[in-house]
Amino acid sequence: MHKQRVIELTLLLLAIAITSATAAIAALDDQSEIGWIALPYIAGLALLWFASHLALRRRMPTANGLLLPVAALLQGLGFAFVLRIDSGATTKHLIWSIVATGAFLSVVIGVRSLKVVRRAGKLLGILGAIAVLLPPIFHTSSSYFIPSGFRIQSVYVDLQKIGIFCLIIFFADWLASYRLRNTAEHFGEVDRIEGDPSRFAPLIGGWLITSFLLIFNFDTGSAFIVCSVFLAMWWVAVGRAVDLLGYLIAVALSTLVAVTTVPEMHTRFQTWLNPGTNAEWGDSITRSSFALAGGGLTGTGPGGGSGNWVPDVVDNLIFVPLAEEL
Repeated sequence: MHKQRVIELTLLLLAIAITSATAAIAALDDQSEIGWIALPYIAGLALLWFASHLALRRRMPTANGLLLPVAALLQGLGFAFVLRIDSGATTKHLIWSIVATGAFLSVVIGVRSLKVVRRAGKLLGILGAIAVLLPPIFHTSSSYFIPSGFRIQSVYVDLQKIGIFCLIIFFADWLASYRLRNTAEHFGEVDRIEGDPSRFAPLIGGWLITSFLLIFNFDTGSAFIVCSVFLAMWWVAVGRAVDLLGYLIAVALSTLVAVTTVPEMHTRFQTWLNPGTNAEWGDSITRSSFALAGGGLTGTGPGGGSGNWVPDVVDNLIFVPLAEEL
């Protein structure tokens, strides 16, 4: 077995232990409703992780051994907190985990060569741009509701989120060429990239998508995700701090424009500064601030927080119990 797979298997076992320990510690709380029913769910997640590990061992034995354990740990911690705060959502969480793992296995087993993925990169970029850009362009409602998805029975499919996912894959494919070029630079096979203005094209693309989400879609969450993921990928691929600084300055200017010229963004910014002025969002922000302050620098520990005291904690404010307790 390749060394990367040994590392991956070891870290997956550690992720299972941390997930189980987090759920067990939370169950010790007097007000906790967590019981032995949590064990089948944790076992189900473990089976999904090991299925992914076996697929990687067979199809991609030299792949990085850190990525799957990191994803598993984040998924496990998220499950432990969902189990404590809203135990009724655990089944839904496991179902979506099965769907996601099925998609992952389909790609790992079904894609015979990375060339297939690279050929699909441009198509995914176009589809992603259409899914992200069209809803704000065609929306005409005076209530600023943006029809960005559709519902299939109880499942809501958000096309813009799928579009963002496609754009991330497109940018990853785009930046992979710069990663390969950096390796060639290191061995002196090509000239350094500083003199090539094409290196700014991915930065400009990422900045435009982030700015569009802020100014025209008022979606700070999606804009933050795109910005963060793009920053991480750019740093891994290119690693030039000066370029990243320019990108961050451009995003900051776009944020300033959105806050000063877009009424919805201005309202949100003012609400963050003074929660008492907004009856709709102010209570959630105030309670979140108290919860985060109560956690201090070291956290209260799993089960010791007041996450269920914060409205909308299992959706937009899921970071509050994580930050408070961990």
